[in-house]
Amino acid sequence: MKTPKKRVGRPSVPDEARHRKIGFSISKKLEDEAKAKAQDMEISFSSFVSMALKAELDRMKAGSRAAAPALVVAAKRLTTRAATPGNVIELPYYGTIAAGKPGGPLDVDDGTMSAPLPKSGTYKPTTHYVLRVNGKSMEPEYPHGSHIVCRKLRNGEYAQKGQDVIASDGSGATFKRLVYAKDGPRTPGAPRKVKPRLASINPKFPEVTPVADTPIIAIVVAKF
Repeated sequence: MKTPKKRVGRPSVPDEARHRKIGFSISKKLEDEAKAKAQDMEISFSSFVSMALKAELDRMKAGSRAAAPALVVAAKRLTTRAATPGNVIELPYYGTIAAGKPGGPLDVDDGTMSAPLPKSGTYKPTTHYVLRVNGKSMEPEYPHGSHIVCRKLRNGEYAQKGQDVIASDGSGATFKRLVYAKDGPRTPGAPRKVKPRLASINPKFPEVTPVADTPIIAIVVAKF
């Protein structure tokens, strides 16, 4: 009877140790500086941290100085997440958006939010932001309490028919769909003009707002 050969390799690791989370922390000042640098580079915070950790690991390797296990694990996790399409990206959070009549102004100082985004598309903290939907007029596509990712309109850019948009009259903002509807009651012998309007998706909320009264400032590019 043959004696089983012993496998040579790394020693086994208990399950509780294998699944133990290894974390690390940085000071609030350093975190704020890193976020500012990431915004200047127009990349996500996780991508910037990934780059910084990789550079530190390369430096340690060149100097033959061992890196801490937590640093190695964090670098691998962040590098994988930043390189994977459809990852989670840190974007400015502008608070809630009224799905009905224009509510208050967008809160541009409400911090940031981690947004799970589609595989396709480019998202930058300087041009994209997150809003939470308040109201039921855009249901069922956008339930009350869900989140949307918006992109600011570029100079000279106009929203297209059928796009979901953010519009603001200067004092308040609203979330609607851009449609084209005939203007006013029919006059015998005179055709009615077709003009852009802001409409609800939910048929229980039929109100339509002329675009001229509430200019469009952004388009919705994702939801979660």
